[in-house]
Amino acid sequence: MFNSQTIDRLMLGINSIISESRSSLSDEEVSLLKDCLTFLETVKSVDDPKSPSTIQIVSSVIQILLRVLLSGDFDKLKDILF
Repeated sequence: MFNSQTIDRLMLGINSIISESRSSLSDEEVSLLKDCLTFLETVKSVDDPKSPSTIQIVSSVIQILLRVLLSGDFDKLKDILF
């Protein structure tokens, strides 16, 4: 379901958002994105990628990313993402 390469690419994207748009993100948004990185590191260390705990962690990451995207200035993030 979630392979290491996919997780690594997501982590790279999150790190890119943090570093490239640091001035346009609030401290709370940066903190939330760093929480996502922590959760994703946990997913990489889980033995069974299909376990309920893995799915729960990925669900948490999605919720956090939605909070950041919906609370922030999407136009600024869009320039970085697309």
